[in-house]
Amino acid sequence: MNLPTLPHRTTLLFLLFASAALLATTVATTGLVGETLAQNEINTLLIVAERARDHIQTHIAPDSPDMIHDLFAQGVLYVDLLEYAVADGDVDSAERNFLYAMQVFKEISVQMHEDELYHAQITQGNDTTTPPLENRNTSAVDSNIIHPVNTLLRLAVYVDTLKTVSESIDARANFTHVDALFTKAWHFVDDGEIDTVLVIISEIKEKIVEIDTVLRLHGSEQMLQHAKEYATIHLERVDIILAQAEALEIPADVVADLVNARSDLVEADTPQDILDAIKRIMEILER
Repeated sequence: MNLPTLPHRTTLLFLLFASAALLATTVATTGLVGETLAQNEINTLLIVAERARDHIQTHIAPDSPDMIHDLFAQGVLYVDLLEYAVADGDVDSAERNFLYAMQVFKEISVQMHEDELYHAQITQGNDTTTPPLENRNTSAVDSNIIHPVNTLLRLAVYVDTLKTVSESIDARANFTHVDALFTKAWHFVDDGEIDTVLVIISEIKEKIVEIDTVLRLHGSEQMLQHAKEYATIHLERVDIILAQAEALEIPADVVADLVNARSDLVEADTPQDILDAIKRIMEILER
C-alpha cells in the first residue's frame, strides 16, 4: 500500500500532536499527574507545550486569519500558566494548563492543514470539485462564476474551523443562519445567478464577523477566568507569607515589595497583566 507523502511541516505537526495526545491521554486516564508525577515529569509537559508553541509560531504569518492569531495568543498564555505551575510544583495546574494549551494548538494545526489542502486544490485546478456542506459536482459550472464558487469554498473551510473552535471552548455559537446562507448560495450557483450569489456571499461574510466576535469574546472571558483562578492561588500564598513575615524574618523591603505586587495582582484585569503580576511575585519570593 502506497501512502501519500505528507508535507514536511504537516509531518512535524502530526508527530508533535500525536506524542502530546498520547501524553495527555496517559495523564487523564491514569491520574498520574495528580498522584505520582515528579518535578522532572511535569517539566516534560512544559517542554512538549513549548515545542508546540514555537513550532506553530514559525508558521503563522502576519496575514494569517485573525482567529489563528487569537487562538495562538490564548495558547501562549496557557503555556505561561503551565510554566508558573511547573515552577510552583503545582501538578494539578500543570496538567490542566497543558491540556488547555495543547487543545488550542491542535485547533490551530487543523486550520493550517485545511488551508494547505485548500491551496493545493487551487494549484491543481480541483478547487471546484467538492463544495462544502453537501456533495455536488460543479465541474460543469460556467467559468464566469468560478470565482464565487472558490470564495464559497474558502468561506466554508473557515466556518468549519469556527465550528470546531466553538465546540472546543464550549461557546455554543449559533451557525444555523450561516449554514442556511450556504445552502441558498449553492442553489443559486446551480441556477447560474452570479449576482445573487455575490449578494449572499456578502451576507455570509457579515455572519462570519458576528460569529468570530462571539468566539473571541468567549475565548477572552474563558482565558481571563483561568488566569483569575491561578491569581487566587497566589494571593492566598502571599497572604499566608505576609501573615508570617515577622516569624519568618523576612526583610522589610521584601515585605513591602510583596505588598505592592499583591496590590498589582488584585488590580490586574487582563490575562497578561495577571501573569505579569504573578511573575513579579514569584521573582520576589525567589529572593
